[in-house]
Amino acid sequence: MLFGIFPYYFVYTIIIILVIAAIFYWLVHTAKRKETPIDILKKRYAAGEIDRETFIRMKEELAE
Repeated sequence: MLFGIFPYYFVYTIIIILVIAAIFYWLVHTAKRKETPIDILKKRYAAGEIDRETFIRMKEELAE
């Protein structure tokens, strides 16, 4: 009887470990995808929301 139950515990343990690993992987990679202020500034400049002079001025202010 013990050997009949063992595979089920083993499978459930593996599934739980995989779910925890997937959640951890997702949390780590979403934390890395945050945009920096420079990235946001570059996107605004590329989209034409700000002109070159404003871009340069704001970039210098962020570098301080």
